[in-house]
Amino acid sequence: MIFYFHGFASSGNSWKVQYLKKHLEKNTAVTMTAPTLPVNPEEIVALFERHTAENGKPRLVIGSSLGGFYARYAAVCYDIPAVLINPSITPWFTLAACVGINNRYYSGESFEWKKEYLDTLKKMDDKTKTCGSKHHLLHFFLAEDDEILDHKKIPGLFPGAASIRFFDNCEHGFTRFPEIVPEIEKLLGI
Repeated sequence: MIFYFHGFASSGNSWKVQYLKKHLEKNTAVTMTAPTLPVNPEEIVALFERHTAENGKPRLVIGSSLGGFYARYAAVCYDIPAVLINPSITPWFTLAACVGINNRYYSGESFEWKKEYLDTLKKMDDKTKTCGSKHHLLHFFLAEDDEILDHKKIPGLFPGAASIRFFDNCEHGFTRFPEIVPEIEKLLGI
C-alpha cells in the first residue's frame, strides 16, 4: 500500500497521482491512497494516523513539494520508506507568503492558509528530530531547475539518505516523474 501526499494547493487527482495509479493498476498487490488533503497540517496528520490504524502501515509514502514534507514526517515518525519529490524542507518559511486565501490548482476551490499552520509545520519538523534522523528511509528526487525551491542543501542536511538524485529539465512540477516510477516499483518489490 502507498500513501501519497500531494503538494500545496494540489489535490489527490494531480497528474502524478493519476499516472502512478494507471501504471500500478495492473498489479493487484499494490493499492494507493491519495486523498485530497485538508489544509490544516494537524488534520493531515490525523487523517494519516486514522488511515494507518484502519488499513495498516503503508509500505511506502510518497510526497511532492509540501507533500514531501508530510511524507518525510511520516517516514521518520512511523518508520516507513519515503519517496520525496522536490520536497519542501522549510515550509513554514517558504509558504509564509501564501498566508491568506488561495485556490486549488485542479478545482479552483478556494481555501485559507493560516499563519498558525506555519507554526504547526515548524513543530512537526522539530518532532522529526526527536524521532531520530532515519535518513536511510528517504529517497529524494530533485529538479535542478526547480523554480520554487532550492535543493542544493539537501545532501548536507540528510547524510545517509537512501538516495538523492538530481534531474535536469523538470521544474517544480517534476515533469520527468514517469522516469522514477520504476524506482518506486523497486521500493515496493514489484
